[in-house]
Amino acid sequence: MEALIVVKASNPSASPVKIGFETLGVTATSDTDFDATSGTVTFPAYDQSVLETPEFTEQWITVPINDDALVEGDEDFFLSLSNPQGGYLVQDGALITIEDDDTAVLAITESLAPPPISPVLIKTALLEKNSFPFSGRKEPTTPQVSSSG
Repeated sequence: MEALIVVKASNPSASPVKIGFETLGVTATSDTDFDATSGTVTFPAYDQSVLETPEFTEQWITVPINDDALVEGDEDFFLSLSNPQGGYLVQDGALITIEDDDTAVLAITESLAPPPISPVLIKTALLEKNSFPFSGRKEPTTPQVSSSG
């Protein structure tokens, strides 16, 4: 598995444009979740005799992604761009997310629920609750509003 990342130039250039790149772990771990990758992308000088093709404005970086069986959620690495020659950087890189494709299967092998209450215990509990007669009756109170005046 691999991540294909496109680096785009705003316009073709009359001379070659080179940009350095490097991957840096954020929540993803280099050499565990992805292979550390670095190098240079080169946009060739624009040749007017050739029909316009994407190679003059798009270059691709390939970063190998290491698949594992760990359920760990999505993880990120940063593709850092640096040291432009023949042009300048509009942004210094991009955050790349490796989407987790692993799932956990949960199985219940033994019930940990409490045992059911027997009908005898329920009846006893009800009798005990009702065995204390309520004496007296209390009327609900109404809030009082006072006005000065």
